Amino acid sequence: LTAIVPDRVDPQEAAFAGLGAIAIHALRVADLRFGESAVVVGLGILGQMIAQIAHAAACPVAGFDLNPERVQGLKRHIPYAYDNQELLEEQIGIMTGGHGADSVILCASGPGEELINSSMGWIRDKGKIVIVGDLSMTYARDRMFGKEAQVLISRAGGPGRYDASYELRNTDYPIGFVRWTEGRNIAEYIRLLAEGRISVKPLISHVVPVDEAGKAYERYGPGSTTLGTIFRYDSEAVGTGAD
Repeated sequence: LTAIVPDRVDPQEAAFAGLGAIAIHALRVADLRFGESAVVVGLGILGQMIAQIAHAAACPVAGFDLNPERVQGLKRHIPYAYDNQELLEEQIGIMTGGHGADSVILCASGPGEELINSSMGWIRDKGKIVIVGDLSMTYARDRMFGKEAQVLISRAGGPGRYDASYELRNTDYPIGFVRWTEGRNIAEYIRLLAEGRISVKPLISHVVPVDEAGKAYERYGPGSTTLGTIFRYDSEAVGTGAD
């Protein structure tokens, strides 16, 4: 679970490698190929990363969030981001030739019935809905049946997560059998930063001393505009054995 960080990569951006691996794994679960389209719903830091990475992979992408500030933040990197559902649906029709998106990636949390049912209308026939956020999974069977849709869960950063032999005892999976592990996804995130294909720096809202971590978490919640927070460990704290 380590990767070499080149000198040209900002350590503050590299610090989000865990989230970067989660974002990359979500796109692997969606199994998007070159030119296939994605709608990313929920533009917190994870949704922003997913949208940027999909865009870097030459996938047509549209983002959606009810928070206008987060929408404007994504528009620094991707032209199609909306806080209005009607405008989003219009763009989906334009960028997919009316067929519907290949995948909808849900990074929101809370009750999921309305959002998942809406997503069924946004995808193409046999399209995918990938749940990344903490959403309840209640939806209409007839809508799913009508599209023969797939509803998938993306779990953390990739193969190896929750496997003690991999994470704690450093037993890697052979690349011929498992191409993209959690660790390889972390390294891929660093490569994207090094090549300038994504930018995380604008997503860093605050840098706070680690002993103020509790206060930092209080900034998050419904309606929050906080995206990424860096915990700063000073040399004195590290010298005393702090994590």
